[in-house]
Formats: sequence, C-alpha cells, structure tokens
Amino acid sequence: VSGVGGDNTPAFEAYMSGDQTLSNNTLTKVNLNTERFDTDSKYDTSAYRFTPGVAGKYFVYIVGRGGSSANVAVRTVNFRLYLNGSTRISFQQSSYNQYNLNYMNVTVNTTIDLNTTDYLETYCAIDVSSGTPTITGGSEFTLFGAYKLIGV
Repeated sequence: VSGVGGDNTPAFEAYMSGDQTLSNNTLTKVNLNTERFDTDSKYDTSAYRFTPGVAGKYFVYIVGRGGSSANVAVRTVNFRLYLNGSTRISFQQSSYNQYNLNYMNVTVNTTIDLNTTDYLETYCAIDVSSGTPTITGGSEFTLFGAYKLIGV
C-alpha cells in the first residue's frame, strides 16, 4: 500500500489450503502453504516462513481455528509466533466450563522489530479430550500475515 513517506512493504498473507492434523497437545509448525498476497516474494510456501529482507518494525498477525474430529472435545488451542526458531508470543484459548467445544478461534497480534535475515513462523498445539486435533484450513479460518510499518 503506497502512501506519504513510503509504503507498507514487504507485506504478505498466507493461509492453509486444507486442514492440518496434529498429534494431541504437541506443538507443530502450521502448514500455511497458500499466499493471498506477497508483495516482495518474502514468504516461503514450502518452509512456511517469512523472511522480510528489509529491516524495520512490522505488524504481525495470526488468526487460527483449532478443533477435533470428535464432537465437543477441544480443551485448549494455542497458537504461537516464532522468531528465529523460538517463541516470541503465544496465545491460548481454553474451555473453562464443564463442556468442551468442537472448535476454538485464536487471534495473535504484535509489532516486532525485524532485521533483514530474521524469520517468522507459526506453531500450534491443540489439546482434545477425544478425537484428532485439527487446524481448520481455508482462506477464512487460519491466516498468517505481516506488513512493514512506516513512520515508526
């Protein structure tokens, strides 16, 4: 997006083309293999990672949906933003009542300073009481994106 004082690039948004099955309560890299956009070709759809190539402050977001193959079985859904192979920020949604849910939505947002070679990835763990933990794919359910901020 162009504007006064520069533009918000590089920028990208990726999503999963299909559902991803996980092992129960096991942190796993999210296979965000399809780009909605990628202004500077900085998102790798096979390694599922963003390397900006341009130093600066970035706004980063993750929107995720986790569930179970069994009805009403999800206890927790945890999505994490990894910076250079380590957790940078984590957010977990939990079922706090006696009834479990069949899916939960999680949103993670942050701003982060990145150098040219830093890289960002998304990880997820889902704890279910029964069934198979699954991240919901499709362009409207699980997304990962970032864009460079201008003027900061």
